[in-house]
Amino acid sequence: MRKDDEVHGATGTSYDFGARLYDPRIGRWLSVDPLASEYAPVSPYVFTLNNPIIFIDGNGEVVVGADGEPVTYTRSKDGTISWSQNATADVMALGDAMLKTPKGSEIFDKMIADNRRIHIHVASPEGGPVEERILSYMKGRADGEVVAGSVFKKIADGDILTDEDLGQSLSFDPKTGLYDKTSAWDDTHILIKEEALIIGAALFESDGESQDRAADRSMLRIGGEEAVHSIQYQFEFYPAKAAAGNSGQFIPNEGVPMVEYEDRRHEKWAKGATRQMDQEYRDGTKP
Repeated sequence: MRKDDEVHGATGTSYDFGARLYDPRIGRWLSVDPLASEYAPVSPYVFTLNNPIIFIDGNGEVVVGADGEPVTYTRSKDGTISWSQNATADVMALGDAMLKTPKGSEIFDKMIADNRRIHIHVASPEGGPVEERILSYMKGRADGEVVAGSVFKKIADGDILTDEDLGQSLSFDPKTGLYDKTSAWDDTHILIKEEALIIGAALFESDGESQDRAADRSMLRIGGEEAVHSIQYQFEFYPAKAAAGNSGQFIPNEGVPMVEYEDRRHEKWAKGATRQMDQEYRDGTKP
């Protein structure tokens, strides 16, 4: 194979995904997925588990416990989940709900597969100063949210967040017109309002669900969506604007209205996966 710079100048044409390189001229990866052993049923040459609508595969993630070390679980033949001793109550609450469905299991397994540290916080007013500050930050915001580690530190410390803080966690990608997560997301934090889970569960109970099933479905609706966001590597905020010429690249287009929230690609991906988890749960489809 000819080298990139022999075909397309010094910059070449291969796409560097961090874990491996992709050559668009031949439509092939130049190596197998380095985590192929973790996904034995899947071909080592596929991308994003053959589901690029939902997943953007970067360097991987790992769910961590209160000690900052990776959390692990085992599933018995009857489906019972056993957790490592460092798993927090919040990790187990989200994991127990997601691992009851095939799509939830697929997403949660991807969260724990590699090296990005994902922290899960279900915040209540009685949870202490940090949880109080999380709820203060989330006041008037969505029931769940993912934030970069640098942003979470300021929230936990009670510091004022600035546009610069948020801007440092994202970087515009001229190849896609989307915004990549920076290294600020090496620690990713999922924030969930406990009150919203309780209200959601009460609504499901009013529709005839048992208390346990209602709690699971409420967690899937809020926590499941944020779990998907935690494994996404790009966000869409503004309509993509093509660069001058025929370069096939994009330039920032921040002088126009943002894409409507529900129409942003990363939101569609997350909500689609969340609907699938809930449908599988209602249908009783097992992992």
